[in-house]
Formats: sequence, C-alpha cells, structure tokens
Amino acid sequence: MGETGTTITGPRLASLALQGHEAGLDVFRQALERGCMPHAWLITGPPGIGKATFAFALGRLLLGATQADSPAGRRVSAATHADLLVVERGFDEKRQRYRSEIVADDVRPINAFLRRTAAEGGWRVVIVDGAEWMNRSAANALLKILEEPPPATILLLTSSAPGRLLPTIRSRCRRLALGGLDARTMGAVLRTIAPEADPAELERVTALAHGAPAAHLPCWPIRRVKSPVVSSACVQVSVHWKVMKSRKWFCARNMVSICFSACYQIGFRRWPDRPR
Repeated sequence: MGETGTTITGPRLASLALQGHEAGLDVFRQALERGCMPHAWLITGPPGIGKATFAFALGRLLLGATQADSPAGRRVSAATHADLLVVERGFDEKRQRYRSEIVADDVRPINAFLRRTAAEGGWRVVIVDGAEWMNRSAANALLKILEEPPPATILLLTSSAPGRLLPTIRSRCRRLALGGLDARTMGAVLRTIAPEADPAELERVTALAHGAPAAHLPCWPIRRVKSPVVSSACVQVSVHWKVMKSRKWFCARNMVSICFSACYQIGFRRWPDRPR
C-alpha cells in the first residue's frame, strides 16, 4: 500500500534531479545530520517554483531513494514505496481539472499509514501537496496528527498560501520558505522540459516567468498552436460583432469560454506532468 496518488510522473520523477533551492536543502540536511529533525515541515513559496518537487526530494533523502536505479528509488518513482504517502487534491477525469479542495477522506488514510510499522525500518514520510486546499474537516484531521506525531515520522506540507492554513497547523511545523529560481537555474529547467526550443525563446520565457517555470509554462506552447476551435470562435465573434449592443457581451463571453477551454486542453495535453 503506502502511496495513494495515481500520478507517477511530474514532481515525483523531477525530484531525482532537483534544480535550485540549495539553501533549503542544506537546512534540511543539517537538521537530519544533527538529529534534531522536526516532525513536520511547512514548505512555502510562490506557485510554480517546485515546492512539490522539493518535498519529494526530501522524501527521497529520508528514504534512501535518491538514486533512480536503487530499489528504494525505483519504488518511489513507481509510487509503490510502502513508507511514503502522498495526499493532494484529486483530479476529476470527467471535468479534466483538479478538485476544488482536499477533504477529510483524503487525509484519513494518514492515520492508518502511521499505525503501521515502517516497512523498511526507517522513516515514514507523508507529503501533503497544496495544504492550503484542505477544507476545515481535513485541516482538523491533520491537526490531530500534528499534535501527537508518531516517532520516526516526517510530514512535509507544501503551500503557496500559508495564511490560509489554521494558525495551529502553522505553529506545529517548521517553516521552510523557498524563493524563485535564478536565471541560470531557470534556463536549465526550461532546457530540460523543452530541449528543442529556440534559445532566444527560452531567454524570453525565463524573463517572463520570474523564477516560477511551472506557473507560466503551461501556456507557453499555446502560442504556436493553430487550433481550429479557437479560430472558429474568433471568426464567429467578428462576424456577429455588429449585432445589437445587448448581444456583444454574449458573444464576447462565449468567445472567452470557448478559447480558454481549447487553449487549456492544448496546454494540458502538451505538458500534463508539469513540476509543481
């Protein structure tokens, strides 16, 4: 058992070659080496800078899974490691979007997970990705775990909006604030994601992304895509734009809705496993 997430790519695999956030990694390593490891960490920072990837990298460090070809490394990559549990917003396949919140049923498996002895005799690691999305019931369920943490257990919470968390949750975690990636690291990340891209284009995107590749790259490929759906929507609006004034808002609203839906689907297909 162990992991509950169905996604086995993205941050999980990107954590094998973490780029950036060296200072935060040093803080965590020092706590581990000194034997003063807090039972819970709150990893904060702007959206898209790689907080989930960083959390998985910490999990790999604790579980001895930093090498891709090691037994533990392969189990983490395949989402089958018995001592790693991931809690995150579920993905609605029907609506093709993430659910609006993390509910209590998503958090409850943590209790069963922590009641078991560590399968490999070391740490047990729980990653709560996007902790700010927990509703009140889920937050209270997690708080009970934080109040009485079992031994040899580490909880890694990531959040782009820590102010939305309960103050009692924040007070029980050691905060580790991450910043945006520098230009050099951003360039390396972009070359990894899009090795065929033009260098000038990479430089332009680097300047626009402000150190957060995952927050900006999903829209990057859309500019180069000629979608018949988008073109059709634009033509419809241009044709009907001279109708009576009361119809203009209706046309504009429909165009935005159709174009956004098409562009979102294109971007999601091009880059479904973006690092978070």
